[in-house]
Amino acid sequence: MRNAVKQLRFPMLGVGEHLSYGESTYPSEERAYATPAAKNVRGACAFGDRQRGGSRPGLKALDGAVEVVNGGRWLWPNGEAVKWPNGDTLTYSTVTQELVAPDGSVIIDPHEPVAAHCSKGAIPSSPSLCAMYRDRLFLADGTMWYCSRIGEHGDFDYGGDGEDPARALSGNCATAGRKGEEITAFMPVDDHTMFVATARSMWAFREDPSAGLMRVSEFTGCIGANAWCSTPQGVVFVGLDGVYGIGEQGVRLLSGRLPRSLAGLDGALLGYDPEAKGVHIFGAKDGDECDWFLDLDTMSFWPVEVPTGMRPAAICRILQDGVERAALRGADGAWRTFSADEGTDCGEDVESSVTIGPFRISARDDLDGILDELRVTLGEGSGEVTIGVATAKTAEGAVKASAVAEEQYGGGYNFTQRPRRRGAWGCVKISSTERWAYESVLATLKQLGRLR
Repeated sequence: MRNAVKQLRFPMLGVGEHLSYGESTYPSEERAYATPAAKNVRGACAFGDRQRGGSRPGLKALDGAVEVVNGGRWLWPNGEAVKWPNGDTLTYSTVTQELVAPDGSVIIDPHEPVAAHCSKGAIPSSPSLCAMYRDRLFLADGTMWYCSRIGEHGDFDYGGDGEDPARALSGNCATAGRKGEEITAFMPVDDHTMFVATARSMWAFREDPSAGLMRVSEFTGCIGANAWCSTPQGVVFVGLDGVYGIGEQGVRLLSGRLPRSLAGLDGALLGYDPEAKGVHIFGAKDGDECDWFLDLDTMSFWPVEVPTGMRPAAICRILQDGVERAALRGADGAWRTFSADEGTDCGEDVESSVTIGPFRISARDDLDGILDELRVTLGEGSGEVTIGVATAKTAEGAVKASAVAEEQYGGGYNFTQRPRRRGAWGCVKISSTERWAYESVLATLKQLGRLR
């Protein structure tokens, strides 16, 4: 009976829903691989942001930041204004009642309708979208877009001098002779580009809108007004069939390991997190929550679950104590942020879990084996985790089997456990309600005869 020791690494490529059950496992000691199942974990653990895996950071209340209604400003309890990354005060626009950043990006509050003032010309009575770009107020209604005169956000006189580049403009997203599609999102990136999306196409204003609208993609668009965000790598947005990016190489699908549940979303809210170097995706599909974190360093997707009352209705980036952070305003109106120092979501346990494997116990699919020993090392200071094993004749069977021989493990090096479970394939399944970080798991495997 031959023994072998296998070092089980954390699945740094996130959840790979499209992979065959055995595809990602060999040689897991030498390269990154994906997991078939996880919840509330990330590749960058909550202990010093180290790339070793573990539970995600918990949510922390932002010291009770409150809105000053008269000025539309947000203040900390000490009276200081909440700031955008460039140092400007975070305020609600007096024109649109929407949260508008100094760079023109808009965070639409689903609890407030879009409201715009028109002093000249005409605008839709109930526009569905708004944005600020190059000192113009943009509105959308169905298939049409409208933008005000530069610097005069109430001037929508589209019959002005045709030679005047600052005049108000209107149009739709369509090629010549074709009917335009309903506009789903305005995406002002900077002072040089604003993307305009339908559900199935992407268009762009380059420089001033008077230069015209050009088509960027005829294959995919953005599903909603909040289903996008800007990142250092470009714009990230949710289309009908997955998560896309727009950069120097055009529109591209972001990851080959795209979770199936991110296709066909009914709506989504995205926000870039500069601390975690990733994108929060809070989506809905057939009435169910579908929340993920996209790690931009590894292009890996990690499922997230947060308490219902804490799911954000808006996401922005703020400066707090000199550090740029993602701030989430929950449905309850409270502002929160993910904090590596927190092991709970504002006092509520974070239930985390991950499957390590499946991995071969035997040398070949037609041979049997025994998962004999486990030697577990967790990050110093980790809370208690439960680790069990699942074995079967096939990789799929090991993934779907319930964990048995469960033991409790704490931070640091743990004493050897002997589950002694028989099968050709195995998984190690970790779960916890505490803050923890992964270090290593060594599995001692014994080879038996032909699988029966």
